[in-house]
Amino acid sequence: KYLLARRKTGGVDILTSSPAIISQQGVDWKSAVSASYTYDDLDNPAKPSSGLRAQLETELAGLGGSTQYASVEARAWYFVPLLDEKVVIKIEGNAGHQQSLGGDDIPLQDRFFKGADSFRGFAKSGIGPKQIGNDGTQDSIGAQTYAIGTLEASFPVGLPEAWGIEGAVFSDFGTVFGTDENSLNAGVGLCSGAFNCSVLDKMGLRASIGAGIIWQSPFGPLRMEAAYPILKQDFDEKELFRFSIGTRF
Repeated sequence: KYLLARRKTGGVDILTSSPAIISQQGVDWKSAVSASYTYDDLDNPAKPSSGLRAQLETELAGLGGSTQYASVEARAWYFVPLLDEKVVIKIEGNAGHQQSLGGDDIPLQDRFFKGADSFRGFAKSGIGPKQIGNDGTQDSIGAQTYAIGTLEASFPVGLPEAWGIEGAVFSDFGTVFGTDENSLNAGVGLCSGAFNCSVLDKMGLRASIGAGIIWQSPFGPLRMEAAYPILKQDFDEKELFRFSIGTRF
């Protein structure tokens, strides 16, 4: 697949935002080619109880335009039925890495932002590198590397099967890190406020545990989940409750 796009970023408040976000203002061009491969032997693509799905996706940006990087992401889901398929175990793994091919940093909109559905117990874009803004708050600036795993068990909750309601317990674990951004002292470059624009970035392991209810509604699976981080970094942002729509992927 080939992509050619003109991208414009604006509307950034330079009095509050971090230098990494302020530097994204303006117009750039992105030209990229990507390829993906999927292996799938699931018994049911909508509600699998056994089998494996694996995906590999690569992207190369820089054949034209100002954005130059290479990216690879791998994903896999493995399902195991237990107790006459009343209980289904899901083992999931996701990993990705980006590498700049030029002298410029990878644009923020192309980096990896994780949390919420992709790492329960943490807010959207709440895990991974951050930079202190000019007003002292923290801005998510995206990561260049991540590895996230999931163990989940879904099971009946004693209601009639026709209702399509089941329960789930899960644990998400992994790490999100890596940025080319540098810390700046107050008054230096785009760090124009009274605070040092420090970069917060650690490879440390994060982990969460949780439980939820899944309803196979006419609109697709609805999930109501509660999760709590048991391992986190000081600058990560928590999200204890979440409502989402989606499959077991």
